[in-house]
Amino acid sequence: MKSVLLILAFVLLPVAATGGDASLDVLEPGPAFGTTNSEYDGIVRAVFPEAFMSDVRADMLSVPSMALVSLSPAGKEIYSGEAVVGVKTRLGTSFIFASEAHTRLWDYTAEGLRAAAQLHIPLRPARQELIRPKHCERPIDASLAMRIIQSWNAMLQLTHADPNSRHGADGDTYFFSAEIDGRTLSGSTWSPGGGKLAALTNLANDMEAWCMRERRLSDLRTDLGYLETLLKRPAAP
Repeated sequence: MKSVLLILAFVLLPVAATGGDASLDVLEPGPAFGTTNSEYDGIVRAVFPEAFMSDVRADMLSVPSMALVSLSPAGKEIYSGEAVVGVKTRLGTSFIFASEAHTRLWDYTAEGLRAAAQLHIPLRPARQELIRPKHCERPIDASLAMRIIQSWNAMLQLTHADPNSRHGADGDTYFFSAEIDGRTLSGSTWSPGGGKLAALTNLANDMEAWCMRERRLSDLRTDLGYLETLLKRPAAP
């Protein structure tokens, strides 16, 4: 599956006024990541090559906040890094795979390097080529994998521009994509607070955590069941 969804060249996005209208609770359309020749997309492709393999059925990339998220014991700034998670099928076996960068990839673009130099923040590792993401891959029951893919696909098929959506620099952005009928569909959301979007991102986060052996499979099944329930509900008029 070529360029699958997900990433944003890091830009600061203004928070849109929402007025009194509720969000549509759908992914917003946009090009799949990897479809541009941007410097940032190139770094993502280099660090997460598994997201571009032909055996990938569906995947997501989370892009961390542009804001500081924590401080080290020494008082140094620490940023969270990008992560990718997805479902693949190889030789008839389904797998969940995930990779975590543990360092923010945008910092290795020309703009990021200038910002780091101005703030006197040393990059660790010093070069993008030295980034070694934590990676996992675990086999999963084919029927469970299909349910994940079907829910992912259902959310992507609902993708629609939302005039009441919010974007900002202080939350994470999630980019989803999947191959549906020979086409790559993609959509994104920023720090969802509830509804189907939150259920979808929770599912993806639990897939990553289960793959990394940090959560139980039952947690993943619970999140998936909740998303399936929400998808069955009729859309609000």
